[in-house]
Amino acid sequence: MRIPTLRNVALTAPYMHDGRFPTLDAVLDHYFGLGEGAIRYDARLPRVPLDMQQRADLTAFLLSLTDESFVHRFAADSAPTGLRTP
Repeated sequence: MRIPTLRNVALTAPYMHDGRFPTLDAVLDHYFGLGEGAIRYDARLPRVPLDMQQRADLTAFLLSLTDESFVHRFAADSAPTGLRTP
């Protein structure tokens, strides 16, 4: 089985299979709100309440997975011949 990487996740918006969430914060809102008022609540899906600091730490972790050198290297490799990239 192949698992998608979180590398550069901050650069891959919009999120979800249909692009419904424009930001990582919107994704976190979705997952932390699952089950609230749900008609078909699934008890097998664990709910882990995070306080504001824990959520900020999680967001900072996801942002830390951005590899600017990879992004610039890829952009330089894919630029048409003769064009300069930053």
